[in-house]
Amino acid sequence: MENPIPIEALFKRYLENKCTPDEVASLLGHFRTGSDEARLRQLITEQLDAGDADSEKHEQAVYEVYASLARQITAPAHRVPVHGRSLITPHLRNAAIWLLALLSVGAGLYLLKYGEKTNRPVAVRHVEAAAGERKKVVLPDSSRIWLNAGSAIDYPAVFQGNERNVSLTGEAFFEVTRDPAHAFVIRTGALRTRVVGTTFNINAYPDDSAIAVSVVTGRVNVSSDKAAVDLLPDHQAVYGKQDGQLIARPCPDAGALAAWKAGKLQFRNKKLHEVIRTLERRYAVAIGVDANARECPVLHADFDDNEPVGRILEMLAVSLNGRVEKKGKTGYRLVTAGCF
Repeated sequence: MENPIPIEALFKRYLENKCTPDEVASLLGHFRTGSDEARLRQLITEQLDAGDADSEKHEQAVYEVYASLARQITAPAHRVPVHGRSLITPHLRNAAIWLLALLSVGAGLYLLKYGEKTNRPVAVRHVEAAAGERKKVVLPDSSRIWLNAGSAIDYPAVFQGNERNVSLTGEAFFEVTRDPAHAFVIRTGALRTRVVGTTFNINAYPDDSAIAVSVVTGRVNVSSDKAAVDLLPDHQAVYGKQDGQLIARPCPDAGALAAWKAGKLQFRNKKLHEVIRTLERRYAVAIGVDANARECPVLHADFDDNEPVGRILEMLAVSLNGRVEKKGKTGYRLVTAGCF
């Protein structure tokens, strides 16, 4: 009996895994008999990518998809000749594999549209925030990243596989879109930070002596070659680059560590040389400091980063009973007798 449902509607229902067993049999009947062959090719073309339908490469892909489907149903062990040549190619074998998955689980729309493309190398995108600037980056999964000054991130144009992998140099604050099936993994030097969906800050500048991962919300796993720690909110992992030690510790001010993304400079229990390095990155200036003051503690200091750097240095100098000297157009020197 003739199928009462048009092949277009039947094909669409099949791709959406909505066909009844009778409808599946009817659809396969079309394929077995070669009925509506031209229309079937058109349907496959539309699902692959209609925008490329005129390209020679796309036309070949469409034919190979169709030929593979025909072989799956009629004679899987036979060759399918075209103009005197065989289409038993590596690409065709790949197409047959994912078409078999289509026939098995009804996941056709995804596989037809992206199956061929997943074998291609994925472009890697590189984004930098130069000294003196910050950048916001939205990833393919809608996760958001704020790059601090002098930082960079690399990520694929399309996430593939079971993990969403990125690499970071410098400092960034992450708001990761939750996806339990695809963990989000950040590689920073010797550390690997793995999350499902959370907010946290990573400080991993190459010239710093340690890498710090500070959690604001959610759960984060941080691992090195030798150890791994699980972090909850207001906790921090610190990795010493010289000794290779990874430790977890409370970090009640984890949110304050990420205040830089909102234009705030907040320093808590920092050494003066660490504060100076942050100011150099943020303002793209060179700041010298006397050796006897480098380790001086800065217990609590808050600034807006629209405050001129010279003014910030003057306030720091007051706390150290020192003074600020201007060096050229973009240089400063903090002169002090030492810590008080």
